[in-house]
Formats: sequence, C-alpha cells, structure tokens
Amino acid sequence: MVAEAGWTEKRITRLGFLVGKGRNAAQIAIELGTSQNSVYIQASRLGLRFRDVQDELTVELSPMASAAFTFASTRRNITPAVLLKRVVELCAAEPSLLENILDDA
Repeated sequence: MVAEAGWTEKRITRLGFLVGKGRNAAQIAIELGTSQNSVYIQASRLGLRFRDVQDELTVELSPMASAAFTFASTRRNITPAVLLKRVVELCAAEPSLLENILDDA
C-alpha cells in the first residue's frame, strides 16, 4: 500500500462517497492508501458518520427461503446477506425484471 500525501479534494470526495455507500473506516483506509485513524479524523472534520449495524435493513425470510439463500451463498463463498443484497440490487437495476417477479408472485 502506497500512502498518498494529504487530503486532496479528490480524496475527500471519494471519502464522502465511500462513507455514503456504507463502507467502514478500515475498507476506506485500504482503498485510499491511508490509516484507519486518518479516515476517522477526516470524516469527523467533514461531519460524516459511519453507519451503525442497526441502520441495516433486516429481512425475515421463511425457513425455506432462508435455507435457499444459505445454500446459494455458501456455494458462492459469501454471506446470505451479501447474496440478498445482490439480488435486490439486480432487481432494482432492471425495473421490468422486478415487475415480472411481482406479477408472477
């Protein structure tokens, strides 16, 4: 990791974007090539807040749906939450797909 010097306008913009996307300080530090502490300090100066785990959407699935997501996510070496997020994002990106799913349900 090569550390960049200072907080340029480009790096500050990227910091704000990544915080808004829900990335944590450790992930942002790696991407920006700086320390986690530096990310926390700069975010604080800018009035940015990292999301708490409680801010995440909670979805209750039926046992059968939960088992299907667990099986599919295990095969892909990801968590069921990551798989569910991907499915929802794919549906949101393609409105006709979402409409077809809802109409067929």
